[in-house]
Amino acid sequence: MNNYFKNRTYCPCCGYSNGNEIYRALYNEPPISDYLERFYSPQGGVEFEYLHNQDYIVCECIQCGLVYQKEIPDDLLMHKLYDKWIDPDIVFEKIEKNRGVGYFSSISSEVIRIIRQFNSLPNHLDFLDYSMGWGHWCRVAQSLGCNVHGTEFSSTRLDHAKQNGIKIIGYDELLDQRYDFINTEQVFEHLPEPKKVLLHLKKCLKPNQ
Repeated sequence: MNNYFKNRTYCPCCGYSNGNEIYRALYNEPPISDYLERFYSPQGGVEFEYLHNQDYIVCECIQCGLVYQKEIPDDLLMHKLYDKWIDPDIVFEKIEKNRGVGYFSSISSEVIRIIRQFNSLPNHLDFLDYSMGWGHWCRVAQSLGCNVHGTEFSSTRLDHAKQNGIKIIGYDELLDQRYDFINTEQVFEHLPEPKKVLLHLKKCLKPNQ
C-alpha cells in the first residue's frame, strides 16, 4: 500500500473484521488504468504517480455480504480526486451550467412529493442535503419554501452553493440541528465510513422522523 491510501481493517457496513478478497489489480496497469483514463480524462485527468504500486482490492464481507474496497484514498488523494481529477470548472462548463428544465422539473417533483408526506407547510419543514454537490436539490427545495442546509466536500462546489444563497453547515455542527428530511443522493457509496455517517445523520432527525 502506498502513502496515499489507508487500509480498511473491517467491513464499513457491519464492522466484521474478516472479508474474502475477490479481486485485485494494479491501478496503473490495464484494465484499471484504462478505465480510469476513459472516465477521468474528459473531466480533468488522473495523476498516476499517486497510484504507483497500489492495488485496487475488492473484498466481500463474510458476515453481511457487502462488497467493498479494502484500501481507500486518504484525505489528500480524496481532495485530488474531487477538485482536480474531476475538475469543477470543466464539469460545470460541460454539464452543470447546461442543466435543462427537465432536470429541475424532476427535482421539483421529488421535493414536492416529500413535502406532501409531511402534511405541513413548506416553511415549517427543515431539510438537509448531505454532500449536495452543486446545490441544485437545495435550491429547488428552498424555492418551494423549505428551510434548507447543505454540506459538501468540495470547496469549489461549496463556494458555488454559497453564491446561490444556500446555507452551509459543517459536519460537526449537524448535531446542533434537527431535520425533518435528509437527502443523500449518490453519497454513501463514496464514504470511507458509511455506517458512522448514517448513525451521525440519524441523530440529526427530528423525533418520529
